[in-house]
Amino acid sequence: MLKEEKMNIYPDFYLDSVLKITPEFCKKNNIRGLILDIDNTLIDIDKKLLEGVLEWHRNIITSGVETIILSNSNKLEKVSKVAKDLGIKEYITFAKKPSKKGFVKAKEKLRFKRR
Repeated sequence: MLKEEKMNIYPDFYLDSVLKITPEFCKKNNIRGLILDIDNTLIDIDKKLLEGVLEWHRNIITSGVETIILSNSNKLEKVSKVAKDLGIKEYITFAKKPSKKGFVKAKEKLRFKRR
């Protein structure tokens, strides 16, 4: 979940690995969608999917949680390959994070109402 304060967005949780976001964690915290980064989150420095990410993503979407990629990368080929490998249909490149513009756009693509 994201809290908006003025022009900044702050996370509610800090985890050291995307793999720690379980379907149970999402259900307990009423999380219906995840906005995912690529570098050092889904892929390693060699641009390979992190070990366990494919199975993790399958479990997340099977539980009903939607996902979208939001990346600062301007390398469309890299982002689209990761999205395709994981079966993620929507992605945004050159997001200019930490600007909230990309996050708002991602949230709209997930079709959730603003809270």
